Amino acid sequence: MRKTFLLLSLFVTTFFAASAKVKLPALVGSNMVLQQKADVRVWGEASPGAKVTISATWSKQKWNAAADKNGSWSTFIKTPSAGGPYDITVSDGQPTVLTNVLIGEVWVCSGQSNMDMPLNGYWNLPIKGSNDVIANSVQNKAIRLFNVKHDFSAAPKPDCGGEWQESKPNSVAWFSATGYNFGLYLNKALNVPVGLISSCWGGSFVEAWMDKETLSQYKDVDYTAIEKESVKPESKPTVLFNAMINPLTSYTIKGVIWYQGESNTFNNSTYKEKFSSMISLWRKQWKQGDFPFFYVEIAPYNYGTPLEGALIREAQYKVMSMLPNVGMASTNDLVPEYDKDNIHPNDKPSVGKRLAYWALAKCYGYEDGLAYMGPSYKSMEVNGSKVTLTFNGAEHGFGVEGDIVGFEVAGNDRVFHSVKASILATDRKILLESAEVSSPVAVRYCFKNYSHGNLYNLRGLPVIPFRTDDWK
Repeated sequence: MRKTFLLLSLFVTTFFAASAKVKLPALVGSNMVLQQKADVRVWGEASPGAKVTISATWSKQKWNAAADKNGSWSTFIKTPSAGGPYDITVSDGQPTVLTNVLIGEVWVCSGQSNMDMPLNGYWNLPIKGSNDVIANSVQNKAIRLFNVKHDFSAAPKPDCGGEWQESKPNSVAWFSATGYNFGLYLNKALNVPVGLISSCWGGSFVEAWMDKETLSQYKDVDYTAIEKESVKPESKPTVLFNAMINPLTSYTIKGVIWYQGESNTFNNSTYKEKFSSMISLWRKQWKQGDFPFFYVEIAPYNYGTPLEGALIREAQYKVMSMLPNVGMASTNDLVPEYDKDNIHPNDKPSVGKRLAYWALAKCYGYEDGLAYMGPSYKSMEVNGSKVTLTFNGAEHGFGVEGDIVGFEVAGNDRVFHSVKASILATDRKILLESAEVSSPVAVRYCFKNYSHGNLYNLRGLPVIPFRTDDWK
């Protein structure tokens, strides 16, 4: 009798172990958005050797996977054009049903506090127009949000904390203001569902978002900081990539928007290379080729050390010539004088919209007709004390709010002076005239930590800060 009982117990234990429900990662859940018209990955854990079947209400097809000896399984399922909601059933004998799933466009929103800053704002730091956006959020049923919980790790993690949420006041208020405004603009322009995955940490260094192998080419990285409790997680190399990006890289996406750079102002000389290396790393890990990566020029701010902000902006701009399918949204016009000591400027709707311009132009066929980038410096011609500047992206001329400000010229003494600037309407160029510099050799525009730009193209996108010199 005892032997029979033991055999029965073993059978029951084996049966329930073999038929235990599959375990899915946080990203694969109800309310999610899957990338449209793609082979998207679905993955999870089951009993070793278990057969997993996936079905979706948009298709008669079934997809199969087999768990390996460790219980891990993964497969790709084909998604239709944008639409929904749908249900997805994942089963190894016991079904797990994911409901309210949409098919659309999926974007990752990452960086530091200016991306992390929610529509609710920070203490005493509001977001422009946030209450109206929050009040109307329930109308945006096709927008879904996933906030990756703050976490850090010395080794790569397979999963993260968080869950997909619908667009409602209590979820939208605590989601990235830049990210939500970006998604809102895309949703309205494209009329398709948009899924936004926010993975940010305020004050984070770019080194925290990279792996050790990629960082090994840089000599200024302190790996001992990883084990030091006295060092904040956001300052430690690799730890945010391991815990907050690595778990996302199996999820099929359209692209990434990024808002970071302030914490690297002190070591701006290597930011250009590190930032481009980080983008390349993420593309490598996602295995989706050179997916779109659009980022925000750090806003004007009254940093303590001269030019450290200007040099980061210059590095950010140069990354556009280093990698394919990247673009920078310029922000030098969005911070008025009274707000120059605020490192968290409140006009996140404009930032989100400018990122959306890049996406619409480069990813969704709007490039023929839609402006997405402000004018950039092309060349200069000196004639006595006058300088004539030519720009890329100013084929139709310029717009300005009041008198043009932000231009400076210098002679061989390398001392810069503010200069009168005017638009040569017929030639679509900018003329600089200085009473203090008789023989100009260098020009700068908004090349300071804080400088409020007010020169635009005809679509209201600002001239990108620049310098013609390389003086240290």
